[in-house]
Amino acid sequence: MATTIQLPQLGESVHEGTLGKWLKKVGDKVDLYDPLVEITTDKVDTEMPSPVAGTLLAILVPEGTTVQAGTAIAVIGEQGERLEATVPPAGQPQTGTTTSSATLRLSPVVARMVAEHNLDPRQIKGTGDGGRITKQDVLAFLAGQGAAAPVTSAAPAATEGDSAPPPQAAPAKVAPAAPAGMREERIPLSTMRRSIAEHMIRSRRTSAHVTAFVEVDMTRIVQLRERHKDDFERRTGVRLTYMPFIAYAAIRALKDFPIVNSMMAEDAIVVKHYVNLGIAVALEDGLSVPVIKNADEKSLQGLARDIEDLARLAREKGLTPDDVQGGT
Repeated sequence: MATTIQLPQLGESVHEGTLGKWLKKVGDKVDLYDPLVEITTDKVDTEMPSPVAGTLLAILVPEGTTVQAGTAIAVIGEQGERLEATVPPAGQPQTGTTTSSATLRLSPVVARMVAEHNLDPRQIKGTGDGGRITKQDVLAFLAGQGAAAPVTSAAPAATEGDSAPPPQAAPAKVAPAAPAGMREERIPLSTMRRSIAEHMIRSRRTSAHVTAFVEVDMTRIVQLRERHKDDFERRTGVRLTYMPFIAYAAIRALKDFPIVNSMMAEDAIVVKHYVNLGIAVALEDGLSVPVIKNADEKSLQGLARDIEDLARLAREKGLTPDDVQGGT
């Protein structure tokens, strides 16, 4: 029987998404958890894994269209199956639930682990935001079964990802030359770039911007890293860069001067006595800022692991909207 695939709720505050590139064509075979379509929100780009296996019978929403969560976007079923009675109107939100919301909210990393171990995600209790299943939830479930966990380095529960070295950066795309005689060119804004522009303007309206330059002698940090980087990577599977040292120092400074870790409300200053640290990751078409939750509770090793995992997920479009929210 054909299954109607709906756009999932991608986060507590994310109610719509723009369909990017369809990664399967009508008639293609689709395995369980195969990446089906790229989805862009105002917070993150991600790949939606297929919640069922079968053949892609119909694409109901074309690329570049923005729709609400719960909207029917595709139909997957048996090859040659007739669709007249099963296909809903294109782009219409569905009131019924034809696919598991827990399955739809699996990240690519978790979906791969579930498929590798032949697990039913409905049996795994999710501890992430909104009940989302994290990598740690899968590892705990496997440990409870007595099964061998996959050979990956365990990340803290706030993140999901392997600890393999990040992939080599793709060669930079060369912008096509403007046609002869054209003095101006109009390039449409992507959803991510539009969101970046809106957030920067909002920041200027709500906060006083001050630039300060401070010189820091990093000689001892350079020497420390050189002495321990090889052993650190061998023990943890994570590269020791300068960023964890900088993040650790920033966190200690925020704890010493909590007023800096604050935000303006309408009639008060809200001081955060915890640190959720945003780490900017440059992408080919913009910038993403995933957040290390409760960063002030983490060691240097924990920060190094989280930074590497989040950066890799950002470049692989594996972040969820929850991963880029809550920064202090």
